[in-house]
Amino acid sequence: MIGWRSRYNKRDGNEPLIIAALAACGITWVEAGPLDGWVALSHQWTPCEIKNGRKGLTKGQKEFVAACERDGNPYRIWRSVEDVLRDVEAV
Repeated sequence: MIGWRSRYNKRDGNEPLIIAALAACGITWVEAGPLDGWVALSHQWTPCEIKNGRKGLTKGQKEFVAACERDGNPYRIWRSVEDVLRDVEAV
């Protein structure tokens, strides 16, 4: 299931391929902040950011990622389908 998506936010060009890979693995994608969206991995909702190329995170996203790291909460940054498959296989 692809999940819920907005057509109003600017999205990275590789997002459709990554979301299709998630759907092929049976993982629901929900577009919601503060990163690009959330997926359920290992029975836990995990925030995910999809990046295309070398573009960095916004200030708010950097603060969110820092809080995740500080508190030991998972998050994912995916640039390719291979990144998705690696993380899905790891759970």
